[in-house]
Amino acid sequence: MKNRRKTRSVKNVRVLSLKDIANAFEVVTPQDANLSEDDNFEESLDFEESINRGTREYKIEIDWNQFDEPQIQTLIAILFQSIGYSSENWHESDRAREEGADLVIKKSKENIALAVKVKPKSRDRQQLSDLSKRTEQKKIYVYIQTPSGKFRECMSEYDGTVDFWDKKKLNDFFVNKNMGFTASLIFDSHKISQTIREAQGTLFKLRQKCLNLEKRMPKGLDSQSFKWLFRLKDSGVSLYKPNENVITLLEKPINIKKRELNEHFLKLFLEYLDILNSRLVSFLHYFELFYNRNEDLVNNSIIENDGRSHWLYLLQYKSDNSLPSLKKELKEAIDNDEILKTLRKRSPDKEEKNYWKERAKNNDVWAVMESRVRNLMIFGAGIEAIVDDIVDEYARHYEKYQPS
Repeated sequence: MKNRRKTRSVKNVRVLSLKDIANAFEVVTPQDANLSEDDNFEESLDFEESINRGTREYKIEIDWNQFDEPQIQTLIAILFQSIGYSSENWHESDRAREEGADLVIKKSKENIALAVKVKPKSRDRQQLSDLSKRTEQKKIYVYIQTPSGKFRECMSEYDGTVDFWDKKKLNDFFVNKNMGFTASLIFDSHKISQTIREAQGTLFKLRQKCLNLEKRMPKGLDSQSFKWLFRLKDSGVSLYKPNENVITLLEKPINIKKRELNEHFLKLFLEYLDILNSRLVSFLHYFELFYNRNEDLVNNSIIENDGRSHWLYLLQYKSDNSLPSLKKELKEAIDNDEILKTLRKRSPDKEEKNYWKERAKNNDVWAVMESRVRNLMIFGAGIEAIVDDIVDEYARHYEKYQPS
């Protein structure tokens, strides 16, 4: 006689709906994990950033909208200077002879007249007409925003006489001619640049304030302050150590110059900057919380260590594309070209010649990334040292103010 398996009754078993299944796979946010309001900022930020990085499209585009006309003129001049041209800014040096051109670019027998407008309007039609009548072999009109209707009508009259470059065509020219310079401009406009300026402003404002203060006996650290202090230390380490490790890789040249590889490097580095920016945002958040509750301790640490070199480290990372800074960069590029011309007239030794030969092979974006990471590493070392100063200051007076 065959054994018969007894089955349990399945009465009153609820059938799962599609909504039940969807809820089962719903992503749990850090807020759902019962973290305290004080403690979950970093987790929430990491969660949000990880989602954003997964959906963000990293584009090889300079943010042209951040620049005014003189800045764009100077950027174009720097770009042409980097590929062997010289430039004159007639808009600044000789407006009487401007005749429609802001820049005149020259190389051997090649001459280019170039005009720049952020948003061409009806009143700018005369400049376009003057530009079209110039004697240079090539005339270029650069614009960033969509021109007015009347100006667009005027553009069709000079099609073939004047090349019109919108911001996409201008961007493509920069990418094709000097990817290193383009990458530098793209990295400059990353949000980490603004966050670093905010951190520099916060810390140096406190330093200035402490110049007029004397040390005071701080109150004891409570348990919440200890948590924030560990958060600060963790953020400081994460801004320094990863860059210290990455720089060892970037110091090894990549002697491959391909657009696809350049774009891959650039997009990868933009995502890396996103991660570092999250760490710095977290640092600023917890620093503010800690300072508001432990003002005397932080002030004491600054007074005690005001003369240390790490305050200079905090200034290492700069992303200044103001007009004076760009003009300085252009002048340095012109001066460097003159120096190179002088060097070429003499016979360099074999070691020097091989050095520059190898340097010329290096991937342009890779070289820019190396420079950025080095500066970020030094900046991160400064941030970590600021936190260490606070820890040392607490340890120095440990017996006087143990935590409650």
